[in-house]
Amino acid sequence: MKPKSNPLQQLLIPFSLWHSLIKGLRRKSQGIRESGAFLLGKIGGNKVKLFVFYDNLDPECLDSCIISFDGAGFVPLWKMCEKKQLQVLADVHTHLGKVAIQSEIDKKTQ
Repeated sequence: MKPKSNPLQQLLIPFSLWHSLIKGLRRKSQGIRESGAFLLGKIGGNKVKLFVFYDNLDPECLDSCIISFDGAGFVPLWKMCEKKQLQVLADVHTHLGKVAIQSEIDKKTQ
């Protein structure tokens, strides 16, 4: 009997890339606002190859304490994915404070 595939495939990210991502999120948030990034990997894969910070795509998205990403920021993201033959595997963002949970908005807009 063939095992069922898991729709929530495990994401793999090299430790050095994860460390760079966390360091960058911390720097961009400055402890006073949220920050975030898209995690990119090969099409059909589950290993993160690189990331791109939200504000590299939408320079004004971190101007308030919350992330307000303009849809126009997806255009350079899709172009980058097409050029590098990658896809968005996930995104990650920070919250203010020390609690690591999904906010109500996160739960509603997965």
